[in-house]
Amino acid sequence: QQPTSETRWLNWQPIYSGSGSLTYTSVTTTLAKYRILAEKCEVELRLSGTTGGTTSNTVYATAPFEATQSANAIAIGALLYAVSSSGFGGIHITAGTPDKLSFLNYNAGNWTLTAGAVFNGFGSYEI
Repeated sequence: QQPTSETRWLNWQPIYSGSGSLTYTSVTTTLAKYRILAEKCEVELRLSGTTGGTTSNTVYATAPFEATQSANAIAIGALLYAVSSSGFGGIHITAGTPDKLSFLNYNAGNWTLTAGAVFNGFGSYEI
């Protein structure tokens, strides 16, 4: 038997939430895939939904695997487009059960409350 150092792209179903009183509901997940490359997990997400509640600065998606560094470690990658053309942002890992991918606005500001909140993100993190 040989260890597998790389998997094909696989699908997972994230669970979404927001920080503080921010909600992210009515989510359509267009793409949620991951693959393992040695000691890294690569992810790609494309989703749209409704941000509601009280504005806040983070939308969460549960990660497919726990991260070795889950205290707000940077997931190497970028948030390509989000909420009302807010522009580029970042993805961090936030500790939880399970760990979460945290989508942050480019200026660390709050996300807009809207029915058209689109997130396209990709990145990798150490597992």
